[in-house]
Amino acid sequence: MSAKAHLTTAQADLTGVVSDYKAGNKSAALSDFDAAASEIRLARQYTDHWTWRWAEKAPIYGEDFTTLRVLVAEGDDFVTSVSPTARRVITLEPSSLLVKGRVNASAITDVTSGLPDIEARLRQLRVTLTQVDSPDLVPQIREPLQKLTGMVDQGIPLLHKVNGVTPHLPGLLGAKGARQYLMLFQNNAEVRSLGGGPESFMLVRVDDGALTVIKQATGNDFVSGRKNPIATVPPEIMKVYRPNLLQFVADSSGYPDFPTAARLAQAWWATYSKDEIDGVVSFDPVALT
Repeated sequence: MSAKAHLTTAQADLTGVVSDYKAGNKSAALSDFDAAASEIRLARQYTDHWTWRWAEKAPIYGEDFTTLRVLVAEGDDFVTSVSPTARRVITLEPSSLLVKGRVNASAITDVTSGLPDIEARLRQLRVTLTQVDSPDLVPQIREPLQKLTGMVDQGIPLLHKVNGVTPHLPGLLGAKGARQYLMLFQNNAEVRSLGGGPESFMLVRVDDGALTVIKQATGNDFVSGRKNPIATVPPEIMKVYRPNLLQFVADSSGYPDFPTAARLAQAWWATYSKDEIDGVVSFDPVALT
């Protein structure tokens, strides 16, 4: 088999990883991943051979051979580095995330601990893709190269967002002490800038992964139409928005800035019940369906 044949087989195997995983066949997905890694490694044996380096000196297609060698090496190194995390994700049993009614923060940490390294690898790969790209490459190499670049460009910001959250998950789940969160449920029938008017409230307590509902309230439990604002906001906001923003609980999500809405929600809740609140979370009916 040639390097191209091995890479074609690897591409099919990686496609199989996704399809088998979606179908719930984890053993097949893991087998596909291992097969893809093996095929990429075999392709690298071709591109690392001295005859390949000799072909890179060709006056016309030498650049294409060089680009393919670099891509195969980067691909092999990337798959090798992500293999431990990929195997954990593929073989993860959802039931392991819940233990005796508690969210298993350690299991989440175990699965996500390798994601920062994968993000770093993707960024390194992105630099390499830019360095080897050239309009002079033959379409058989440049088109897959640009497709891979697009996939990497999608993956980097996604991983960056995930990596910005996962280190905080144990603390958010009460692993370092109980936390209390005010949950807002927005009514989409009354559209506001952040989705809908918050008509239902729930105070929940999370302690070492165990969630307990403490209190609940509806919009009727708050005195709307206040003469005095529920809280203060920068004056430039009130030059644009009606006083309702600070006078009616259903309008507290009318300004398109969630930290402001969260602060207003806490102020409204304080008129109903004096509780320590560590954070505010918002949902809407669409997200819950």
